[in-house]
Amino acid sequence: MLPQYISYRNKYIITIVGASLLFTFGIKGPFFYLNWLSGIFIIAIWGIYDYYKNEHKIQKEDLIPIGLLIFWLIFPIILTFNSHDKILHLKYIIISFFYIVVCYIFIKKIFIQKTNLLYFLISMNVIWLGANLVLLIFFLFGIIQYENGYFSGIFFNRNQFAVLTGSLSGMLFYFINDYQMKLKKWIMISVAFSVLMILVSSSLKGLFVIGLMLGLKFFLELTAKKKVLFISAITVVIIVLFFIDNPVMDRINRFMLAITEPHLLKTSESAFNRIWLMKESWGIIQENFLTGIGMNNSILYLYPPYLYFFNENPPIGTYSHNNYIEMFLNGGIFTVLFYYLPITYLFITSLKKIHEFSLMKLVFTLISIKLVIDLAQVSYFDFGVTFITVFAFVVYYNPTMIEKRSD
Repeated sequence: MLPQYISYRNKYIITIVGASLLFTFGIKGPFFYLNWLSGIFIIAIWGIYDYYKNEHKIQKEDLIPIGLLIFWLIFPIILTFNSHDKILHLKYIIISFFYIVVCYIFIKKIFIQKTNLLYFLISMNVIWLGANLVLLIFFLFGIIQYENGYFSGIFFNRNQFAVLTGSLSGMLFYFINDYQMKLKKWIMISVAFSVLMILVSSSLKGLFVIGLMLGLKFFLELTAKKKVLFISAITVVIIVLFFIDNPVMDRINRFMLAITEPHLLKTSESAFNRIWLMKESWGIIQENFLTGIGMNNSILYLYPPYLYFFNENPPIGTYSHNNYIEMFLNGGIFTVLFYYLPITYLFITSLKKIHEFSLMKLVFTLISIKLVIDLAQVSYFDFGVTFITVFAFVVYYNPTMIEKRSD
C-alpha cells in the first residue's frame, strides 16, 4: 500500500513540490535541475498513485486538452525534417511538451480540493515574498548585486521574476473572498509588497501583469456606468503620461526611434535590437513561410549587433524576443495557427462566459496576459508563462470542479 504522504491530497506535499517547480526554473546553476526533478516526481509518483487508486481514467473534461497536447507533440516532430539543427529542434519540443504535461497534472491535482488550491496560493506567496523581501533588503543596502544591475529576487532574469511575482499575487487576489478576514488583510499587504518589488526590478512586463490582473478583476466586477468612468480615468492617466517624463513613455519613444530613425540609437540598446530582430526574423519567415526553420533554431540565424561587443565571432545568436514571430520561425504559418487558435478560443469564449462562471474572469485575465506578453517575450519554453496558461486551460474546462469538491 502506498503511503498517504505521497497523495496529491496532502497539501504539504503540494506546497513542497509547487515551490520546487515554480521557484527554481529561473535560477542559474544546479537549481534548474530541481525544477526537472520535481516535474519527474509529479509524473512518476502521482501517476503510480493514480494507477494504484484506480483513478487513472481520462475524464471527459480532459479529452480536449489532452488531444491538443498530443497534437502539439506530433506536429512539430513531423517538421523535424526541415529544421536546420534537428537535435536542437527535438530538444525544445521535449522541453515545451514536458513543461505543459507537468503543469497540467500538477494543477489538476490542486483542483481536487478547494482547500488545497487556497492553501497552495497563499503558501506560495508567503514563501516567495519572504525569500525575496530578504534579498530586496540586501540589494537596497548594497550587500548583493545583480549582473544587469536590476533587482531580480532569487532569479537571474528580472522579467521572469517580476512576471511570476505579479502572477502569484494576482491569482491569490482573485480568491481573496474565499479566505478569512485576517488573511484578507495579509493578502492586501502581500499584493502591496509584490508591487513594490516589481517597481524596484524596473520590469515593465511585471507591472503589466500585476496591473492587468488587479485592474481586470476590478473592472469586470463594475456596473456598466462605473466601467465607463473607469475607462475614462485610465484614458486620462494615459494622456497625462504622454506629457510627463516617465519610464513607460521613454521606452515607447525609444522604440519609435528604432523604427523611424535607428541611427540615433546605440546598437546596444534594447529598442534597437528588438526592432532589428523583428526585421531580420521577417526576412527568414518570408523564405520559410510554410515550415519555418525548426524549434529554437532562430539562435543559429539571428546575430544582433550587440553580440559583437562581447565576441568578434559569437558562437551562437539569440531568439526573436517575440513569441508570435518565434512560432513562425519554429514551424511556419501552420504552427502559429495550431498554437494560438486554442488560446484565442479561450480568450473569446471565457469573456462570453464571465457571467456564467465567476472563475472565467481569471481565465480571461490569464489568457490576456499570455497574448500580450508574447509580443515582447518568447514564452513557449518559459515555465512561468506555461504555468499560468495551463492554469487558465484547467480552470476553463473545470469551472465548477473545485466548488463541487470543496471541503
